[in-house]
Formats: sequence, C-alpha cells, structure tokens
Amino acid sequence: MEGNLESSINEGLSTKRDRPGPQERSFEIQKRLEELEEKIKGFGGWSELPEMAKEQWRESTRVALKLEYERPCSGLEDEIEDDEESQALKYRNHWTSVWGHLGDFEDATEIGPKRFWLNHEPQARPYTTIQVFSAKIVRLSEGLRFPLDVYGTIAARDCVDRRRNIIFSHLRDNCQTITEQDPYLLLTGPSRAIVLLDPVFMEVMLKVKGAVECEDKILNFQVDELAWSDTGYSRVRDEHYKSKHSTLNLVLGTMDLSVEACISVRPIGAPLPAAFLVTAKAGNSNPDGPFEDIDSKKIILFDSRHASCPFDSTGFINLSRAIVSVRVTGNLTISIETPEKVLHRMTFPARKKERMRVAKPYFPDGDVGPGLIEVVVIWSPLRHH
Repeated sequence: MEGNLESSINEGLSTKRDRPGPQERSFEIQKRLEELEEKIKGFGGWSELPEMAKEQWRESTRVALKLEYERPCSGLEDEIEDDEESQALKYRNHWTSVWGHLGDFEDATEIGPKRFWLNHEPQARPYTTIQVFSAKIVRLSEGLRFPLDVYGTIAARDCVDRRRNIIFSHLRDNCQTITEQDPYLLLTGPSRAIVLLDPVFMEVMLKVKGAVECEDKILNFQVDELAWSDTGYSRVRDEHYKSKHSTLNLVLGTMDLSVEACISVRPIGAPLPAAFLVTAKAGNSNPDGPFEDIDSKKIILFDSRHASCPFDSTGFINLSRAIVSVRVTGNLTISIETPEKVLHRMTFPARKKERMRVAKPYFPDGDVGPGLIEVVVIWSPLRHH
C-alpha cells in the first residue's frame, strides 16, 4: 500500500491549479481530500487502519493542502519541490498515526538529563547510546553554491521518548551561514543521552533560505533507522546522507555500556581569551576490544565565534552542548583550547551516579594573574523508558 499511497498523495499535491478565493479554496481543498481518499481506499491496508488513524491522515493532509494554497509567492501552481517533500509528508503522517497520542510531530522531548544521579531506580543502568560528534555539508549539487543560509532540524527519537531529542535547530529568521571553508553545523544537542536499545530514528530536514520563502529549497531530508548491534564494542558510525541538493556527513558513535555526563564549566578569577573552544573526549571506550578512533573524536561543547553571550549570570559558560556519553569504565576529558594550543585540561573517571566538582589553577597568557577553571560533571545511569 505504501508505494501506491505515496504516489497518490504526490499526484494530489502537485496538481496545478489556479489560485481561488477563500470559499472556493475551502471547497477545493475538501474536494481534493475526498479524491485522494477515494484513490487509496482500494489499496491493501487502508481498510485495516483504525478510524482514528484515518482521521489523523485526513487532518494532516488537509493542513498540507491548505499550506500549499497559502504560500506567499504562489498557490497550487507551484509543484511540491520534489519527492523529498512528499517523503517528508508521508513520514510525518506515519509518525502521527503511530505516536500522535504523545503530542505533535515537532514536540521536543520533555525528559531531561541527570534523571537518576540522586534517585534510586532499579532499572537505571549503563546502556548503549548514540554519541553525536559533528555534522557538515560535504557536497552541493543542482546549482547550489556556498555560502548558504541554513535552517531546519536534526533530531533523534529513541525508546525513552518518541518525541524529538534536538541536535540542531535553527528557525528561518535565525539561519546559520555555512561556507566552503566552514561547512559544519553548530550543534546544540542532544539534550539528554540517546539510548540505543530499540532502533533510534535520526531525522534530518534542512532547508536553504531564499530571497523569499517560496524560493527556499530542501538542502537535505533523511530519516535513518539506527539499529542496535551486540558487538560489545564502541565504534564510529560515519554516515553520509545523500539528498538531491547535498550530502550531509553526520559523524556518530555507538557507546557501549555508557552513562550520561552533564557538564558545566566556569572560569574564576582570570579571563579566557576572546576566541576559545570547550571540547570533550570520551576515553577508554573499548578496554578489552580492538582500538578504534572513537577515543580520538572531539565533541565541541562551545565555540566563542558563535556565542553572542558566552557566560551566564553566575559566570558559567553557556555551552552549546552539555551532554556526553561515556563508557562506565572509561573517562571524560574536558579541554579549553585556542586554535594554537590547549589552555587547560581535566580528566574525570566515569561513575554510575555522582556529582564531581573540580577546580584547578589556570594560567592565562600575558600579565594577568592565575585563576581557576571549575568543572562540574553530574553522572547519571540511564533507563530505556
């Protein structure tokens, strides 16, 4: 049914029409919705769907048709950009039919970090998790050229919560500009560890901002199912998501027997340079297995080049990312760096549940006296639901 259903939806949404008035538009939307439903009634699977799922399909399709009429530059005479738009609609409808009782498709996870570092929860323990290292655009096609103003979302959905665990998110009026020299997306998540027990779904919907909204293009759309594999080892997953206009390189890791580290960093008594990074590494990921380069992978927690307000009211750095997964027998290294050198480094042994606070001397360049760098790490086990 899925292939035929998708082609019917595509046909219905891409038919060219003249732009009507409000009353005619409402009538036309209802008519086209009924036509689409008639087309798919004969396909296997439709009759078995519960009435609630059918009604959810009708409502989401009605919204999509209404949006097409209301586009600022053109109405239904503009075809949906390509199959990616249709695939996105199909995926959204499917998610809504299965998980819509949890909330809206765009809802972010309501489950935060540090859930079990204080509470005793018998089912909380180390799990295999997904580590997110970086995301960058590595290929452009169909006439696109750098620089690009990019907006949209990269998110994960796991068995803990089927809502979005946001990894990258920018609205259209707050795009990130990427260049050929710096094609990396500024990641802001995950907001908690991503548990890999049941399959994890990675969702990518990135768009390029045009002069007006109707000229925006889909830069990359993907839905990738990441399955758990009982290898007993942590490893890098170097994913290349090919789309019509680009290829997105998403560097992930599967972290075996891992716990969640929630990180805070604060300089005390001495300033940091104007340009600096805060990075993290999770070490000793495969103590009894083959060496892999996962331990050498940096996670950028903060880049001052992209920070309009580097510090909060208490002096802590406003980290873009604060969550790192670490093997329970491994360690976590936090570094403060400039492009030229490492200014400060601390390493913490992983714990199942504990709050660690360490402050060590920091010696800045120049005539400024020594200060301290305070790092707080809250370790928490995980639960799969």
